[in-house]
Amino acid sequence: MNTKIMEELEAAYCEELNLLADDLGALEQAIEAKMRQLGQGLLQRLVQRQPNGYKGSSIYCNCGGSKRFVGHRTKNINTIFGWIKIERAYYHCRHCGVGLAPYDLDSGLGHGQLSAGLAKACCLLAVDDSFEQTSRKIEQLFGQEVSPNTIDRLTHQVGSVLLQQEDEQLVAFQTKRQIPDAQITPGRVYIAADGTTVHETDGWHESKLGVIYWEDGRGHRNSHYVGRFDNSEIFGWRRAVAVFVKLMRRSLWATARLGFAPKNADILTVRRSLLTGITPVSTCGIVQSHCSAKAVRRQRSG
Repeated sequence: MNTKIMEELEAAYCEELNLLADDLGALEQAIEAKMRQLGQGLLQRLVQRQPNGYKGSSIYCNCGGSKRFVGHRTKNINTIFGWIKIERAYYHCRHCGVGLAPYDLDSGLGHGQLSAGLAKACCLLAVDDSFEQTSRKIEQLFGQEVSPNTIDRLTHQVGSVLLQQEDEQLVAFQTKRQIPDAQITPGRVYIAADGTTVHETDGWHESKLGVIYWEDGRGHRNSHYVGRFDNSEIFGWRRAVAVFVKLMRRSLWATARLGFAPKNADILTVRRSLLTGITPVSTCGIVQSHCSAKAVRRQRSG
């Protein structure tokens, strides 16, 4: 970091921080609070300098007309540094009555009040914890208050988008044999699947759960969980196979058996014909076991 900036910061907070010099933990917390304040102020100043969605006096509207620039409207956004205000350009179409703030779409804000960074932190923590626990951890880690209900809505929104993307990739594979670009290329992948009952607002339902896991070059185990309220056949095709293909090399051929315990019904076999025209390079080892408790918790937003 720039030495001059460090010297100025030290001079600004020297008297206050010197009182804590003998207590590393207290000093660390104090500096963290100061850095959060600085980050909040810097972020606020930077967003004020941007056009924030202004694209001229008018923009095209999907109804065929045009949206006219009305002015800038304020939106309060909760970030990992704290709350800031953003003045966004607002457009309105007099023909269909639809209004739009392009900045909200371009920046990924949508209709919510969480910044992309804070929303990502909420989703990552909510994978393994309840919404209430996630809310408490966000406050402990970032000093920001995000309610459990907000985290609940956020994870459902993100999950819906991810499921739609998986569906689109699977349709492309089934109709065009178009394999998605691999995110990873493990030498061997293990697949386990099971079913459990989950209580929803209208009663108990059987949820199909699956885990696909592999080891990286350092021998560390990595896992990817899937789960839906589908029957066995639909789940096998639209979830397990979709993720399976997503993880594999473009040139991988595999034979996999997914059994849904405890009923051991609807055994799905993925044979060579599934990946017609793909060169065989390795065979996956398949392990059938119960999914972990984490996978069960994740299905609340499935």
